[in-house]
Amino acid sequence: MRWREMPVIALLVLAVVLCKCSRENTGEPTVSVVVGTVSDKESGSPIDSATVSPRVGPDTTDNLLSAEMTDIEGRYRLIAGYYGGDVYVLAEKDGFTSMMQDAYLRKHDTVVVNFELERR
Repeated sequence: MRWREMPVIALLVLAVVLCKCSRENTGEPTVSVVVGTVSDKESGSPIDSATVSPRVGPDTTDNLLSAEMTDIEGRYRLIAGYYGGDVYVLAEKDGFTSMMQDAYLRKHDTVVVNFELERR
């Protein structure tokens, strides 16, 4: 085997491992996703660079995964991985009152959670 082929082989092995890790015995993906938008309640304008994070409970700072930032159109996408059940989603931005909403995630599901934040 040539040394220059090693990175390609390593990438192929990694792809196989990741593919197997993202499936249950049924062979179906088990990823849950939360998507939505964050906008200004008064004007309806999208809020860019707002932080959106999934939480395991309403009174905890424990995130399920890392937070995401909204894009220029106020959109976000959180991958909650293998998690299924109740999840709390927190949206916050300086100058606005933060807001938390709960949602029920099923495996293999995409849930829409939109936020309208009020200015302080």
